[in-house]
Amino acid sequence: MNFRLQTRPFFICLCLILAFMVSPAGAGNLAVIHEVVTESQEGASSIIIRLIGHPAFKVIPIEEKQMLIAFKDTEFSGDIRVPETFAGDELIEDLKLEHKPCKVSCLVVKLGKPYADIKCGIKEVNGGLHIEIKSKAGDVKPEEIVGIEDRLLKVESKAASADAVLFTEAAAHYRRGKWEKATRILRKIIECYPGSAYLEQAYFLLAKSFHRMFDEEVSRHLIDITSLYQDAISKFPESDYVADAMVSIGNCYFQVKNYYEALAYYNAVLKKNKKGPAVPEALFQRGRVLVFLKKPTEAVSSFEELERRNPGTELATRGKLEKAKALFDMKAFKRCLATLQEIMAEKPGEVYKTPELLLYAGYSYYELGQLKEARDTLTAVLNYFPKMKSNHIVLTKIADTYSEEGVKSKACKLYRLAVRMYPGSEGALISLLRLADESEKAIPGNDRSRDGMLITGKTAREIYEDIVEKHPDSPLFDLVMLKLAILHHKNKDYDQSIATLQKLLAKHPQTPLKEEIKV
Repeated sequence: MNFRLQTRPFFICLCLILAFMVSPAGAGNLAVIHEVVTESQEGASSIIIRLIGHPAFKVIPIEEKQMLIAFKDTEFSGDIRVPETFAGDELIEDLKLEHKPCKVSCLVVKLGKPYADIKCGIKEVNGGLHIEIKSKAGDVKPEEIVGIEDRLLKVESKAASADAVLFTEAAAHYRRGKWEKATRILRKIIECYPGSAYLEQAYFLLAKSFHRMFDEEVSRHLIDITSLYQDAISKFPESDYVADAMVSIGNCYFQVKNYYEALAYYNAVLKKNKKGPAVPEALFQRGRVLVFLKKPTEAVSSFEELERRNPGTELATRGKLEKAKALFDMKAFKRCLATLQEIMAEKPGEVYKTPELLLYAGYSYYELGQLKEARDTLTAVLNYFPKMKSNHIVLTKIADTYSEEGVKSKACKLYRLAVRMYPGSEGALISLLRLADESEKAIPGNDRSRDGMLITGKTAREIYEDIVEKHPDSPLFDLVMLKLAILHHKNKDYDQSIATLQKLLAKHPQTPLKEEIKV
């Protein structure tokens, strides 16, 4: 793989497109958008943007279910009117206003379905810019998990009863992420309209809304969330929504790390349902649980079954990535790399969105001894995802590739860089250990060296002692103590060497390095 330094391609694309537009408006005249409305027809939706001025604009597809409408030399009016809900619209789910640099104003449109066609132009009848979006025919596959939510939120278009109006409102709040409002209305339907045609949907949607509301605090609300799902299942045991509710209960237990309980729910769904919209997620989550239970072979089988049943779907792609990670844990590095390369060939854009793709590819190359490929791939990770939390490890691993090739000067420069950029991180501590090792190799029998001293001004022994003192809870603590004891032994300070080992065993009597200590 040959990767070059890149910034997020989306914003660069936007800036370039707009930079080459020629706006009829003068440089000092900004167009003003004062209203955005939507219209819906079967299989299509329209966005009408009413504005003052004639700015240059561009409709930019981002993903299958998202697009951006960008205007040059344009601003939003202070009292701009936009739709609060999109109830009854089968295509548009959400619409957000965003300001970008260089006097660019954008509308980010989120769709419920992939689109097939976009048309835009000025219509004389109602005025303003009309953007018409058409959905793909038959875009939702039978086993896509998104199908459950679509059906749960469905309202009969001609329904005008009080309970139907309430359910329409609740569904609109759910789509916009206003879980508390949705929950309040759904409880009202259950309490006040026991004969409602929407009662079944209300029960299951109430559980989902409450779950979403406390998604970040599941451990605190576990009993309340699972009880709502169980209430819905008990009330409607033959419902098509039961399997999805059971998967959701499993997800709750997964989130609180009760993996065996989670596995039981996923297995129950798969045992009773050979197909259906909940089956793909049950297979995916079952695979993830098995990874945590240290059963990677079974996990791989679950992910492969997901892919076989749902080829080409988003969830199948995610399953492939999880399969690759499980294969890496099994040390099946060639299979891991082949799986990752399949994903990148099928969906090239994923490398810009999913750091784990390149991360595990880079680590697999390293384990296979393909050091240049590992270095190029891991460098791409740093370029594409400069704020990723594990970059301290990535930079250290890139340095390791040079060290393995014998290019010690470059390796040491990168180790020093890791220490400077990520002080106190695991990558920085590993880099310090590498520098200390190079120090000892450079001058046998002496723990001082130019490479070791350049970054810290300390000897190898002082580096080890610093780590022991400042990072006693680091996973590297035992290794550092062992290295320090060995260094004392090399310098013929045998009493200090023994004391260091005794200190290590006193702190961690079950250390995995016991065999090395005996030697």
